[in-house]
Amino acid sequence: MSSATYKFEANLLKLSESTDFTNAKKEWIRLPREEKGNKKCLCQHRIRNINYMFNTKTKRIIPIGKDCLKKFNFNSNVLTNSISVAVLNKYITNLGYEEIDDVEEYSKEIEELYLKSVIEKYESCKYKYSELLNLESEVKYLIELNFVNLRDIYIKITKQIYYLKQAELERLKILKIEQARKQAEDLERYKQLEMERQLAAVKLKELEQKELEKQAIELEIKRQQELAESKIKRECKCGIRFENICVCDVPTFELIKISKQNWCTKCNKWQDRCK
Repeated sequence: MSSATYKFEANLLKLSESTDFTNAKKEWIRLPREEKGNKKCLCQHRIRNINYMFNTKTKRIIPIGKDCLKKFNFNSNVLTNSISVAVLNKYITNLGYEEIDDVEEYSKEIEELYLKSVIEKYESCKYKYSELLNLESEVKYLIELNFVNLRDIYIKITKQIYYLKQAELERLKILKIEQARKQAEDLERYKQLEMERQLAAVKLKELEQKELEKQAIELEIKRQQELAESKIKRECKCGIRFENICVCDVPTFELIKISKQNWCTKCNKWQDRCK
């Protein structure tokens, strides 16, 4: 085993909670951050391509090179929790593992940063139901990673979610009542309009009936007028004057000057008797 590998294993155990190398590796999660620079890897080699690891037990962050990352298969487990990424990225600048002196104080400092970040995020979204649900899920995950100091804020988040859910249920209840009231009003309005429409239809029918009766009366008056006018002396197209000799609906006319055959001697149209 090379000296570099030996230092990597020794340093990894030094910064981990477990004293077993295999179990110690399981404590570390890779952060989704890569950068170019000049730092020391955990194995003490200088590295340009820098990745970062976070220990879920001791809350430590270490820079690590790609070769060590692949050799110990760290890239199979990546931290995607948005709170962790935000907090740890703030803490990474100019960080090297050898700068960690007091492990307990370092771990407490990281935990306080997490708590502060969660509180800030909670205050910014405490009235936004969907964002609170996401925050609850992330904090629950962090508690599972041994961030026990987040339990109180987690309880506060769950209570706020319950409050918002109840408020939403009450809002929906009121909305449902309002919709039912509006539907009842719309139905009553529809019934009123339908009644008015039916009354209008009846009135229209009555008006139509009156109009028909009026037209019938006018036609009768016109017929009577025409009948009366038909008794007036008229002139045949031949120029001979004639007059009605009966009062039937289809009267014939008597010529004032007629021939012995009772026909107009010019046009032969008019007779002196009713047909």
